[in-house]
Amino acid sequence: MKTALVIINKKSGKEKFTHIKETLRQTLTAQGFNMTVNYTTADNGSQGIITELNKAPDLLVIVDGDGTVSDVINQLYLHNINIPIAIIPTGTTNDLARVNDVPLNPIKAAESIQAHSSKKIDVLKINSFYASYLVAFGNFMTSFARVSTNNKKRFGRLAYLFSAVKIITHLKKYRVQLKTDILDIEIDSVFTIVSSISSVGSLEKLLPTAKADDGLLHILNISPVRLFEVPKILYLALLGRITEHPKVTYLTAKNVSVSTQSLSSMNIDGDLHSYKDSDIEVLEHHISLVEYDTNPQ
Repeated sequence: MKTALVIINKKSGKEKFTHIKETLRQTLTAQGFNMTVNYTTADNGSQGIITELNKAPDLLVIVDGDGTVSDVINQLYLHNINIPIAIIPTGTTNDLARVNDVPLNPIKAAESIQAHSSKKIDVLKINSFYASYLVAFGNFMTSFARVSTNNKKRFGRLAYLFSAVKIITHLKKYRVQLKTDILDIEIDSVFTIVSSISSVGSLEKLLPTAKADDGLLHILNISPVRLFEVPKILYLALLGRITEHPKVTYLTAKNVSVSTQSLSSMNIDGDLHSYKDSDIEVLEHHISLVEYDTNPQ
């Protein structure tokens, strides 16, 4: 019998996942898998779990949001483990699940896993760190990463809206250099993201041409704006037309170097990291993500 390891974020509380675990056990057992469960720790996330594996499982199931998925992907790369992953989305934004046809209802996701069928998706490498889809700069996006776990549990996606309302009138300007194989620009900015998928912060059409397997980085920068310009930018973002705004720079590349002189932190897949000038590249088709039966009989 094949083996499946389920990793759950301990911070979310064990009791919350009883139904999910039982559903997963039924689904995976029916597909020939023996399932075990382990929990991340507050100190080192999934590092201890991956480090202590005597033998890699045949399938890794991640029950949480984008930050934990990113942490697990990084650990898999650091330990040279290449196995399919499945996502049961219980986070707040669940961007990676949104763009890969993963049911956002965690029970439905657990029921519909097709453990023997997978597709290849892209991964980001940010200096020596591996991430699932996003690195973002500027205090607008880092404020999202600072939203407390308690507020996310209490308000869900509204917690990010409250954070956005607070920060929108205090956007800090910084100078950013973006260097690709064919372009080298230095511009003022209040918002810079590099993503491999279309959905950012649960805005599913922020980068509408981005695909999880297109082998490209999608780079978006917003120059300093006046307060009266913000509603128009947000409106275009909701429509998937943000690149039409004159204050927005958009480009694609296989790799990009990002450097600034005044930032102290950055957002990687929804989690806060200390700022570093970043060499970012897309690793095309590097992770196998299991598929889901979204039309069960």
